[in-house]
Amino acid sequence: MFMEILRFEIAYRFRRPLLYVFAAILLLMTFGAVSTDSVMLGGPIGNVARNASYVIVNMLIVLSSIGLLFVTIFVAPAVNRDHEENIQELFFSTPIGKHAYLLGRYLGSTIPVILAMLLSCLGIWLASVMPWQDPDRIVPFSAWPYIYSAAVFVIPNLLVAGAIFFSIATLTRKSIYAYVGVISLFALWGIGLAFVGDLEQQSLMSILDPFGWSTFRVMTRYWTIAERNTGILPFGGLLFLNRMIWLSIAAAAMILTNVKYRMALAAESGKSPAPAPFDGTAADGAGGISAEPGTSPRFSLDYGGRARFNQYLHQAAIETGSILTSIPFIVILMFGAANLVASLFINPEGTTSLPLTQQMLRLIEGSFELMPWLVIIIFGAELVWREKKVRISGMTDALPIPNWIPLASKMSALFAVSFIMITVAMTCTVTFQIFKGYFHFEPLLYFKGLFLIMLGELLLLSVLSIFFQVISGNRYVGILLMVLVFVGLDVMREMGYDHRLYLYAQSPSTTYSDMNGYGPFTAAIFWYRVYWTFFAAGLAIVSSLAWMRGTDAGMATRLRLFRARLTGGSAAALAAASILFVVTGSWIYYNTNVLNERVTRDGDRSRRALYEKQYKKFETAAQPRVVAADLRVDIFPDSRRVEIGGSLTLVNKTGRVIDTLHVNIENEVDPANLNLPGGGILLDDRDTGYRIYRLDPPLAPGDSIVLGLDLTIGARGFR
Repeated sequence: MFMEILRFEIAYRFRRPLLYVFAAILLLMTFGAVSTDSVMLGGPIGNVARNASYVIVNMLIVLSSIGLLFVTIFVAPAVNRDHEENIQELFFSTPIGKHAYLLGRYLGSTIPVILAMLLSCLGIWLASVMPWQDPDRIVPFSAWPYIYSAAVFVIPNLLVAGAIFFSIATLTRKSIYAYVGVISLFALWGIGLAFVGDLEQQSLMSILDPFGWSTFRVMTRYWTIAERNTGILPFGGLLFLNRMIWLSIAAAAMILTNVKYRMALAAESGKSPAPAPFDGTAADGAGGISAEPGTSPRFSLDYGGRARFNQYLHQAAIETGSILTSIPFIVILMFGAANLVASLFINPEGTTSLPLTQQMLRLIEGSFELMPWLVIIIFGAELVWREKKVRISGMTDALPIPNWIPLASKMSALFAVSFIMITVAMTCTVTFQIFKGYFHFEPLLYFKGLFLIMLGELLLLSVLSIFFQVISGNRYVGILLMVLVFVGLDVMREMGYDHRLYLYAQSPSTTYSDMNGYGPFTAAIFWYRVYWTFFAAGLAIVSSLAWMRGTDAGMATRLRLFRARLTGGSAAALAAASILFVVTGSWIYYNTNVLNERVTRDGDRSRRALYEKQYKKFETAAQPRVVAADLRVDIFPDSRRVEIGGSLTLVNKTGRVIDTLHVNIENEVDPANLNLPGGGILLDDRDTGYRIYRLDPPLAPGDSIVLGLDLTIGARGFR
C-alpha cells in the first residue's frame, strides 16, 4: 500500500499549479543571479567565476533553506487534507498500515519539491552559457558541484524540514502550527547567523545550523579564488557531524509521528448553528433596500461619479484581499524576506561596516526585487481570469459597470501588494539595523529609494502585466510575454542595447552620496518615469477598450467592440497620452543624445581598446613633470559647473630633449582653453581625449615651461 499512496500523492502534487510556480521561481532566481549582478541569491558573487563550484554550492544551500517554505506548504496538509475534506473514513476503513500511510504522504509531498528544487541547477547552467558572459568569468562545466550540492545539502535539508513540519502538522492536526514553526525556525536561524562571525561560537553554530550553510561558510572562509572556482568541500569534520545530527532529528520526528498518530476520526464539536430561514425581509439600512412584510422592496439606482468610485474602492479591496490571503503570495513573500535576511548576514569582503541605509537599499534591490516581479506576473494573470476560473464571469460581465472599474481595481490590487511587499523588505532591513545597534534609519532615503524609485517601476510593470493578459486573451500567453520582458530587459542590456527609451519602465542606474543624495540622477529619473507613465497610461486605456466581457472572446469580436468603444473621450485620452509620450521621449533624447554624447558599453570598450592600440607606443615617451600649480577653482554645485583658471609649471627632469607634450583631457574641453607658449596642436583625438602639443622651442633637460589653463566644465541637461 505504501507505493500506491506514494504514487497517488506525487500525482496529486504534479496536478497542482503551485509546484510549477515554485519551480519557475527557482529557475528564474538562479538564472538571474548567475547571468547578472542585478539579482543576488545569498549575497553577491564577488571575484570568483560566475559558475564556480563555490557559487553553485552556496546558491543551492540558500535555495534549499528557503525551500522549506514550499516543502511546508506541501507536507503540512498532506494528512490533514483528508480530515478537512471528510474523506478520512475511506482511508481508515481500508487495511492500510499506519507507517505506509504516513510515510507515503510524507515522501509523496517532499519528492516533488526536491525535483522542483533540482530544476534550479538548470538555471545556473543556462546562465553560464549565455553569449553575454565574460569567458574569463566562466569555468568549464562540471556536474560534480551539482551532484555534491544535491546529495549533501539540498535533499537532506528538504527531507529534514519536511519531516519536522510534517510531524508538527500531523500530530496537532492543524497546519497553522507548522507555519508558525517555519517562522520560528527562520527567526532562530537568523539569530544564529549573527554569531557565525564570533570565532568562539563558529564551531557550535556550524553544528546547530539546520541547513549547513554556516558550516559551509566557516569551512571555506579562507579559500583562495582558485579553490572557490573548482574546489569541493570534503565531507567530513563539522559538515559530517552537522548532517548526521539533523538527519537523526528528522528520523526521530518521523518515528515519533508514527508512534503518536492515531488513525481515528477527530472529535467533532463546536458546530455553528444552522442559519435561520430567509423570510423575505431585509434588515433596516441593508444596502439601501427596505421593505415591510407583504410589500415590495424600495430601492434606487445611482450611476453617478461617487457611486462609481465607491464601486471601484469596494472591488479593489476584494481583489487585494484575494492576493494577500493566497498561499502562493505568502510563500513568495516569505521566500523573498528569507533571501533578503540571508543576504544581510553575508559579508563577502570579510570587513565590518555600518549597516547604512544606502547599503540596505542596494541589498533590497539585489535580493528582494525579483519577488514583486513574480507576484505581478503570476497574479496579473490570476486577477484577470479569476471570475472565469470560478465560472461567475457571466454574472460579473452583465453588471452595469464601466470597463474601467474592474480594470482599475485589479491594477490597484497589484499596486497595493507591491507596496506591502516593499514595506516588508524595509521592515527586515530596519530590524537588521536595530539588531546591529545602528539607529540612523534615514526614513526619507527609504521613501525615495523604495517608494519612489522601486515602487514606481513596479507600478508600471503592473499595468503591463494586466495589458498582456487582456490583449493576449490567454493567461499563459500573457504570463509568457511578461517572462520574456523580464528576461529581455537583462539580455538587451547585456548585448549593449541599454538606452532606457526602449527598455520599458527602466530609468538610469543611480548612485547615492551622503554629500548630495541622488544628485544629478534626479532629473533623469523624473523624466524617464514621466515618459513611461504616459506610455503606461496608453496601455491602460487600450486595456479598458479591449476588456473582455461575455463568452465570445474571438479576435474579430474583440476588434469590433474595440472600435465601438473608441468614442470621443477615450480617443482623446489615448491621443493625449501618445502625444505626451512622444514629446517627453523627444526631450529625453535631446538631453541624452544631443546635449551629451551617448556612448554604449560596447562603444566604450572599443574606445578603450583603440586608445591602447594607438597610444601605447608613447608609454615610455619622455615628458616633463608638474612641479608647481597656481590655480583658481570656482565650484558651482547647483549648476554642476566648475571654472578653473591659472597655470601649471612643468620641468624637464629627464636627460633628454622633449619636443612634444602629451595630454589626457576630457574631450569636451576646447584646445583653446590650454595656453602653451609657442606650442601648436599636432594631434587632437576627441574620441579618446588624447592630445599632442608641439613644443617650440623644445624643452631641454632642466628647462621649464608654464601651461596656462582657462577651463569651464559643466553639465548639460542629463546623461
